[in-house]
Amino acid sequence: MPGASLPGISRASGPVPVPADVEIYLNHTPTMNTPWFDPNLAWIPGTVIGIIGGLFGGTIGILMPLSRLKKRLLGIRYIKTAYILLLGWSVAMLLAGITALISGQPYGVWYGLGLAGFIGVIVFGSLFPLIFLLPKQIEAEWKAQNG
Repeated sequence: MPGASLPGISRASGPVPVPADVEIYLNHTPTMNTPWFDPNLAWIPGTVIGIIGGLFGGTIGILMPLSRLKKRLLGIRYIKTAYILLLGWSVAMLLAGITALISGQPYGVWYGLGLAGFIGVIVFGSLFPLIFLLPKQIEAEWKAQNG
């Protein structure tokens, strides 16, 4: 109804005063928090996951040809566990990078975490079929060959 008003508030009283703390909050501009770590060291998490990922790939490169020779999958439990840990670490770094960006951390902090996490999620995420589906296909092929 056009002429209705809320109980206790009349139109004749004029504008409602805004408390001082609300006005301060409305005029607040976000400032940078204390950095989580030295932004000059932001390259370390990405380098560590890159080295571990390289060792992971090298291990797969050694174990898979040996598995073909022996006609059984060697180290598949190790490979799947390491894969899940690397993918989880990448997701955690990506989420930490996004959180750092939102919370106003310096460029070095959010970029170092976010980029390494993003690349890790893309690389390890794209390896899912290779790590989890290909071994099943290889075992089925070996069973078909052996009758």
